[in-house]
Amino acid sequence: MKTNKKRLSMYLLIILLLVMVLRLAGFIDLNWYMVQTQGDQMGSFGKTSEQKSYQINFEYDNEIIHKHTIVSDGQEPMVITAKIDPYIYEGNYFMPLYKDFTMQYTCTFTTSSDEPEDGITEKPLLQGRVEGTIKTKITGLCTMKKGKTLVTEKALNTITDYVIKTLSH
Repeated sequence: MKTNKKRLSMYLLIILLLVMVLRLAGFIDLNWYMVQTQGDQMGSFGKTSEQKSYQINFEYDNEIIHKHTIVSDGQEPMVITAKIDPYIYEGNYFMPLYKDFTMQYTCTFTTSSDEPEDGITEKPLLQGRVEGTIKTKITGLCTMKKGKTLVTEKALNTITDYVIKTLSH
C-alpha cells in the first residue's frame, strides 16, 4: 500500500514538473494572471508639406508589422516609414508568479521628397519621433514570453495611435 502511494506521488510529481517545463518553454499556454500597466510617452513632429494623405508602414526589425492609410481630398498617399527600435526590457520579467518590469520604446517616422536631380540630399518633408516607457506588474501564472508579448502589443498600439493622430490633424 505504501509503495502504491509513493508511486502515485512520484507520477504526480513527474507530471507536474513536465507541465511546468512545457509551460515555461511555451508549448502549453497556461496563463492565469492580472496585469497593471502605466505608460509615459513623449513625441515630436515636424512637417514642411501640405500633404494630408499618407500610407504609413510600421517596421520592426526591418519587417513591416502594421500598415495604415489616411486618405484626404483624393490626394495620392505619401509613403511614411515608421521604424520601431528594438525594445529594452529592465526588471524582473522572468519570475514565474510576479513580474515587475519596465519596457522602453522608440519610434522614428519620416519620408523624404523624390531623389533630387543635382544629387544634393534634401530634408524630409515630414519627420517625427515618439518614445516612451511602460511600467508593468503581472501577478499570477504568466510566462516570460506572454508577459513580453502583452507589453509589446501595448507599445505598438500606443505608437500607432500617436503617429496616426499626429498625421490626421
